[in-house]
Amino acid sequence: MLTYIINNQSGGRDAYGNTFEVALTGKSTRTVMTAQISAARVRLQEGAKSTATKEHLLMHSRALTSSGNTRFHHIVGGSRQNSHIVATLRKTLSNNGQYDQFELANTHRLTLKHPLHRLDFYFTDNSGNPVPIGQGDDVTETVWQQDANFVDTYKEDLNLTYDSTGTIELVVDNVNYTWAETTSTSGTITGPTNSTWTRVGNEYTILWGGNSATWYKNEVNSSNKKQLLATQDYNDIHSPGTLIWEKEGNFASPVSVTFTDDYDGTGSAGSLAWAFSTVTGFVTFTGTYTTVLEPFLATDKIHFKIDSSDDPQYSSVANGTVIYSEDVTTTYAEPVSSSQVTTPLNGFTGEDLSIHVELNCLHRGT
Repeated sequence: MLTYIINNQSGGRDAYGNTFEVALTGKSTRTVMTAQISAARVRLQEGAKSTATKEHLLMHSRALTSSGNTRFHHIVGGSRQNSHIVATLRKTLSNNGQYDQFELANTHRLTLKHPLHRLDFYFTDNSGNPVPIGQGDDVTETVWQQDANFVDTYKEDLNLTYDSTGTIELVVDNVNYTWAETTSTSGTITGPTNSTWTRVGNEYTILWGGNSATWYKNEVNSSNKKQLLATQDYNDIHSPGTLIWEKEGNFASPVSVTFTDDYDGTGSAGSLAWAFSTVTGFVTFTGTYTTVLEPFLATDKIHFKIDSSDDPQYSSVANGTVIYSEDVTTTYAEPVSSSQVTTPLNGFTGEDLSIHVELNCLHRGT
């Protein structure tokens, strides 16, 4: 009789740790006639994290059962199944979900039809679901952490309200004019030369003297919303980007949005719900549409720039455009951080497998 010891330090494993293999070498393996599992113990660290049923484990061996005769079976899903099963391990110890320990409950002897040179073992629960036993390959992944709270008032940079009234300086002439609104998108300019204006989005069209032939187009300066900058005009008088008009208040002001943080990776922004992802480090905003934004620190305030969205209002907005910007300083550190974490590929975090299987083989006399 020979005894073969298989543990987590010897034998082969597949990428998920589901299979242990050992090679049977030596002349004696040519005369193996019967075999059975005489002892087995498996301890799963973090056993409670497994989705498999954990009261029993079934030990399988394709090599043993494909070369042997057996009537051994289990009732799985109401029917008899005996595919590759060589032993049952019953849970004998559980430490508050920190680990589950299984030991041999019953086994059976196999009469082999031909010599074996390699053995394999793998495990399922008593419903037939695979249970990864070995640690298998490690994987390294980036895990993100939210390091700042997303609270207080933010400005929604692309959602602007406009105020086209008041005393406004025509900077190129150093003369003050009075602007007034007839509607929210049209109005008058009175002063040395009386004119009219209309607005589409953030661009104003000014008909100087009210004459459609003498037109000027100016847009709100994105970095200083008190100013209108030249875009084009009827006679190429002003180069694009030239400061034309400036007022004490803003021509346009971002809408204020109140952010709340539930301190569990979720919160709200106005009428939208948001959730932080530890996988990407991004924040997903959901309502009627879904928008994914990346938080970052600019100077001393948190900003959110767009990564993707199915919201029509962002259909022509370039990736990286700032959507929300913090109104007051809440942190001087980056709002999110990342770290590299190495874990077992099979998901049994921190598994320290202890498996001891004895295979007793009876041999034909020589």
